[in-house]
Amino acid sequence: MKIVLFPFKIILFSVVYFYKWFISPMLPKVCKYFPSCSTYFLNSIKEFGPFKGFIIGSKRILRCSPFCHQHGYDPVPINIKGDSRWLL
Repeated sequence: MKIVLFPFKIILFSVVYFYKWFISPMLPKVCKYFPSCSTYFLNSIKEFGPFKGFIIGSKRILRCSPFCHQHGYDPVPINIKGDSRWLL
């Protein structure tokens, strides 16, 4: 199962790192949360695997808008079981 998920993880990491290195430096720093949304996205994929991590990271990116009144420290939730397979 982990061998099948490995290519998805590489693709998601590549897209996020491309954004962090090439696109983000040209944009103003407007993220309302710490850690930044791209770092949160990477950490959620590491913690929960590519599919569940993508969903959690996408929800965070959607929350980071001018219409949301939350801000501040927002860490990735802890994967209590520690195994990403049970969440898929």
